[in-house]
Amino acid sequence: ALGQSSSFGSDFAYGSAHVLGKFSEDLSKKAIGGGSNFRFVYGNEQIKQLEIVLSRSKEANAILVGEDGSGKMDVILDFARDIMNGYINSALMHKRVMAFNTKTFIAHMKSKQELEMALIKLMNDAVKAGNIILVIEDLPGFIRSGFSLDSDVVSLIDPYLSSTQIQVIATADNARFHQLIEPNNAIMQRFEKIMLTEPAEESLIRIIEEVAENAERKNLIYFTYPAITEVIHSAENYFTEGIMPDKAIDLLDEAAARVNAKR
Repeated sequence: ALGQSSSFGSDFAYGSAHVLGKFSEDLSKKAIGGGSNFRFVYGNEQIKQLEIVLSRSKEANAILVGEDGSGKMDVILDFARDIMNGYINSALMHKRVMAFNTKTFIAHMKSKQELEMALIKLMNDAVKAGNIILVIEDLPGFIRSGFSLDSDVVSLIDPYLSSTQIQVIATADNARFHQLIEPNNAIMQRFEKIMLTEPAEESLIRIIEEVAENAERKNLIYFTYPAITEVIHSAENYFTEGIMPDKAIDLLDEAAARVNAKR
């Protein structure tokens, strides 16, 4: 419990970020309240890579690449939890992990000029705060949304990506990473790529066991070990769309719902 409490007065050592606060969510607070079921099973290696990259003195930015459902935001939440618990490099202590809601931000912008002024103000706010790790979920989507208003958001945020005063974590799916990010040398120079792949079967079993425990408590049912392994094999063999463990979790939830419906 003490590990989850920030030291007295630590927040007062940093400035506020009013514009960023309007268009973001504090993942540090969310991480303490709950998080993924994948901890200690899936993503530990990526969390450690995030810590190493974001502890650099310059261009301390990472981009998590993986398919939808592969747990990119879960890894970031667990990374934020490590910061809050103090299990982190001293260079990252007291950092706040803020998820920039780019869709809401773009929806509020009516012109190129308004977008660019607001984005620069938001980034300046984050820098002035002095303890922000900014998360840009779906960076390719944000770039495309900027283009819809004839604005190059990469050029706008590039000076901040190269600075020592802010760190950025971006996410992208495989296809759009290869299409929009990888060919852009300017972006690739600023970000360290961290790949998120599907977990091995032993890890999948442990993930689904944790999900099954939650389903058992919620639905007052019981999953046997053979049932859990069958959920994994069926999801792999019969569901062509999506990736693991997302497919297996959906199948387990559906099975629980069917059992309840038959009561």
